[in-house]
Amino acid sequence: MQPTHLRCSVWLGSLVITVLVVSLTSCHPVAFYRNRLVKKLENHQITAHFIENENLKIKYWSGGNGPVLLFLHGFGGDALTTWKSEMLELCSTYTVVAPDLLWFGESYASWDANLESQTRAIEILLDELGADTISVIGQSYGGFIATDLLMKHPEMIKRLCIANSPGPDYRPEQLDTVCRSFGVNTIEELFIFEDPQMVQRIFNLASFKDRRIPKSVLNETYSLYFDQNHNELRQLMQTLKSEPIRSEVFNLMKKMDMMILWGEKDELFFLDQGKHFAYEAEAELIVIEGAGHAPQMDNPRRFTKEVASFFGTKD
Repeated sequence: MQPTHLRCSVWLGSLVITVLVVSLTSCHPVAFYRNRLVKKLENHQITAHFIENENLKIKYWSGGNGPVLLFLHGFGGDALTTWKSEMLELCSTYTVVAPDLLWFGESYASWDANLESQTRAIEILLDELGADTISVIGQSYGGFIATDLLMKHPEMIKRLCIANSPGPDYRPEQLDTVCRSFGVNTIEELFIFEDPQMVQRIFNLASFKDRRIPKSVLNETYSLYFDQNHNELRQLMQTLKSEPIRSEVFNLMKKMDMMILWGEKDELFFLDQGKHFAYEAEAELIVIEGAGHAPQMDNPRRFTKEVASFFGTKD
C-alpha cells in the first residue's frame, strides 16, 4: 500500500474556497471552516464520540439511522474534513461512523504504528458499536485498512467502496516515479512536514487543479493537522512499504458488492492502477474526470453523488 496515497486524504474539499474567502475577514480561517463543519454535522445529530483507556484514544463521528457505514480517511487530515459531505448525504439511511485513524486528528495509541494497529483500533470501535455487519468506504490509506479489515472479517463486510487506493494491488516500487516527479528521495518526504510551507506540496499532489494557498492558511493548516506524531507517521509509511501483496483478497472481493472510485488525473496512484485493481477484483470502476488523487476536492459533487448512488439513499 502506498503511503503516497496517504496524501492528506483529501481532507480539503471545499476548504480551499472557504478559507480563501474567510481569510479576508478572519485571523483563523481554517479553524472557522472546521467549526462550520462541526455545526453542520451536529444539526443532523452527527456528533463526536470517544473511546479511551490507558493505551488508546479513538475519536469518531457517528449519527443517523440504519446499518453501519464506516468511513476510513487517508493519510493526513481527519474524519471530519474528509467525510463531512458523505456523512450528511447518507445519514438518513445509515448509521454513519467516521473515526480519526490512529495518530491523525485526536486519535492515538501506545501501540506500534503500523497497518495492523489501525485495523485493531477499527475492530475495537466496531465492537463498541455492536456492529455485526457493515458497509465500508476507504479513501487512499483508508483503502488499505479496508482491505485488511476485509481479509480478517470477510463475513462482516456487506458492501465495499475503495477510492484512489490500490488496496491489495499495492506495489511500493511504483512510488519511485512519484518521488522523482516531486524532487524527493523518499515518499516520507512528501507526507511528513517539518515546515508549514511544505503543506503546499500536498495540496499540489492531492488536487489536479492549480491551487495557490496563502502563507497564513498554510501555517494554520500545518498547526492543526500536520504538526504532531511525526515519528508514528514515519513508521506508518515505512511499515506500509513492507506489507505483502495480498492477491488472495481478490477472491473475496469478487463475491461482494464493490465499487472502485478513481480520479482520472491521480498523480499518486495512476489510473492504470485503478483499472488493474478493478479488473482483478471484478469490480465496477467509476472514473471522475478532471480530478486528481482527491476527487472530493476537485469534483466534490460528483464524488458524493457516486458514493451515495452506490450505497443508496432515500429520495
